[in-house]
Parts: sequence; C-alpha cells; structure tokens
Amino acid sequence: MKKLLSFALLLTSNTLLANNTIQHQIDFGISDLYDFDNHFVGAAYTYVFDDLSTASGPHNLKSYLNRINSLTTRALVLDDFFDVDVGYTHYFDHDLVFRGGAEYALDNEYDNHYLRLSGELGNNITDNLQLGVGATYLYRNETDYFGNKDSSNNWRLTPYVRYTKITQGQGWDFVFKQISGKENYYQGRADYYFSDNWFIGIQALAQTNDFDNNNVEVQTQYWFNPHFSFSFGLGASLGDDDSGLDSVTLLLTSRF
Repeated sequence: MKKLLSFALLLTSNTLLANNTIQHQIDFGISDLYDFDNHFVGAAYTYVFDDLSTASGPHNLKSYLNRINSLTTRALVLDDFFDVDVGYTHYFDHDLVFRGGAEYALDNEYDNHYLRLSGELGNNITDNLQLGVGATYLYRNETDYFGNKDSSNNWRLTPYVRYTKITQGQGWDFVFKQISGKENYYQGRADYYFSDNWFIGIQALAQTNDFDNNNVEVQTQYWFNPHFSFSFGLGASLGDDDSGLDSVTLLLTSRF
C-alpha cells in the first residue's frame, strides 16, 4: 500500500511539474574550459522572460528560435579563487539581438584580479541567417612570487555569422566567429539536431597564425524531458606533438 501511495504521489508531482511554466534554469558542472566564450565551471542560474514550456523547437534552442530574453549568472568558489559573471540577451524588433556580459575573477592567494566586459549586436538577415559583431575588453592585474605587480588590458573584435535551420525538430545550427586582438583566432561550432531532445555537435578553436594551437571538441546533449538534460563532450588538440585531452564538458541542466 505504501509503495502504491508513493507511486501515486510521484506521478501526481510529475504531472503538476509538467503543467507548470518553465522560466528558470540551473546548470551544474564543467564545460568547454578551452573556449573563450563558453567556458563554464561551477553553477549557473538563468531566468527567461517568457514561458519555455509553450515555445517550439529543440529544448536547447528555444530561447534563440523564439526570441526570448534571458538573464544568466554563473559563479565558482574554489579555495582562494572566486569567479562570477553575468550575461544578458535581449531581442529587439526588426530582428536585432544584443548580448552583453561581465565577468570578474579574484585569486586571493596571489592577489590577482581579472575583468572581462563584452557586448555583441546581431541582425537576422533572413529567417535562418544572422550576422553580427561584438567587442570584448580584458583586464588583468597580477602579482608575482616576489610581490611585483603587472597589469595589462586589451580589446578583441568578434564578427560572427550564424545559420540555423530546424524543421520538425531536425536540422543544423552553425556558428562561425573571428576573434581579433592581441592574438587572433577562428572559432566555430556545428550542431545537428536529431530531435527536440538530442543533438551531436563539433566545436573548434584555432589560432590564426599558428593552427597547431587548436582545440576540437565533440559534444552531445540529451533532454530526458523538458525539465532535465545531460551534456557531455571531449576535446583535443590536432596536428601537433602535444596532442591530447584539452577540454571536457560534463553538465547537468534542470528547468522549472
């Protein structure tokens, strides 16, 4: 009888959860440690300004395809190291989109400070094609073993192109970006969606004047239901003597 009641309560709670709106997302894990834009360690919270449960398309692309604004904050605290960043995406009329972010990191053991500010403006030229450009400001202030301080700052310009064509949950999502600054890189990813729940993709990053300085990562994400997903990926350098594991993605996502 107790097992029957427990099953009934579980079924009822799941039914109620399925009927609720979805505007919150929590991520926990590690993701893309090599990448400039998508590095993630620790925990993140995202608030979306519209209900995802009624939005169409693959779960991972619902905010993008349905032009839903979102606010994300991420945090990592590890011994004497602290890192927090905030990102905001806003979709305007006339097919414009703005993405902005700020990140601050502090290493108390060595009194090192790091700051990143970024902004990006894109425009949907067609239903499937988006062109845009962004800028990133990076600042560091570090102290060496002898107490000597060293600081620097630089800018990066990031034009990009994105092509997304999804039909009945299946299709491609491509992103290609050029990163120009003190060091120049090409960055891209290509994801194929087999359904609303599952995609497999490849993302790559290579230094413009030294293609041996690169990383290629194969990733996949599977949504067990609209409320829970698991992401996994492994990346390595290709074409040089130091080839080996360079990046790892292991991410749990919950929406409610």
